[in-house]
Amino acid sequence: MTKNLGQILAFLVPVILTCIVAIFGGVSTEYIKEIFNPAFFRVFFLVILVQILAHSFKYSHFDKDLLRFLRAVTKDMRTALFLLPAIFGLLPMPAGAMMTATLSDTTGDIIGIKNKLKFFFNYWFRHIWEFSWPLYPAIIIASGFSHIKISQFILKQSIFLFISIIIGLIMLHILIPSKKYSIYHEREENDQWFKLSIHALWPIFFLIVLILVLKVSTLVALPLTTILFILWKRISGKRIIEILKKSLISRTTFLILVILIFKGATEHTTFLNSFVKFFENRTSPLFAITTLPFSVGFVTGLTQAAVGVTFPFLMPLFSQYKPFAYIAYVSGFMGVMLSPFHLCLITTKEYYRVSMKEVYSMLIIPVIIIEFSAILITRLI
Repeated sequence: MTKNLGQILAFLVPVILTCIVAIFGGVSTEYIKEIFNPAFFRVFFLVILVQILAHSFKYSHFDKDLLRFLRAVTKDMRTALFLLPAIFGLLPMPAGAMMTATLSDTTGDIIGIKNKLKFFFNYWFRHIWEFSWPLYPAIIIASGFSHIKISQFILKQSIFLFISIIIGLIMLHILIPSKKYSIYHEREENDQWFKLSIHALWPIFFLIVLILVLKVSTLVALPLTTILFILWKRISGKRIIEILKKSLISRTTFLILVILIFKGATEHTTFLNSFVKFFENRTSPLFAITTLPFSVGFVTGLTQAAVGVTFPFLMPLFSQYKPFAYIAYVSGFMGVMLSPFHLCLITTKEYYRVSMKEVYSMLIIPVIIIEFSAILITRLI
């Protein structure tokens, strides 16, 4: 209980301080209304919907369907640790890593790995696409501010997509050597793999088609997929109530609420802009384009915030040297990846019951490698 209270206070203190500073700084009560705007409730509702679908997967033992499919196509169960999060990563949504947390958990148990490894591979491969996948808003925003064509921006950023994949796969093979993972000798018959793929992957592809192809709102696509999944799996009313309780009334839900309040508080004050201006005028160009986006990304947990807040002030540097924009984007994203206010990080951290020390012990080295890669590679492009 003491540990939980400490975690809660760690998030509440900055929220309370920010609100106090804003109120005594002359901001009217309209400031509070700006925090609790429609976007706030939309994101919060989306996170709840993601949790409901994720818990539906868990309580219906959907992971067994996926594992049967993987057993039919590969002997190496490590494949599931990167393939499933990567597929879901094509769908940008708040706390999206939670959608595969239960599936990665089951795979990790079969392989026999620690929770911090389950967390890392689920979290890391979920976010590889944010370097260059155009459905992530930050890509479009960064392209606009840097005056680089979106096609060129995506192409150059794809370099870091491949670097992140390579880093993840290397760590997968180093941290989970061949003697450590289970090989299924009783593989499914080869002629059943297509049937198994339909059975196991339809919720994933149904979501992808709804959101990416048919352009259906995520607020509609998520509950529709969940309802169809519940009907398909014939989940009982008692189980549905458990799923709703687990998704609505939990420490994770409370932390999400607090984090969203903190994000709103920082976004609707002049603190971030003042911070950026202060450092911009007192540092070297390289220091500015790495530190500023990273800092804002870390404080907000949002890549689009890191880009939207800092890029307008960094535009003069981009005009001098275009590749600076790639370094700035990567730096902002790396700040987000380490941010305790990142919804994917905090929800999956809570799910796997790992400490922040364990989280950072897994993330620090990959983040540093990508950051230095961005600085070195952009000198060549």
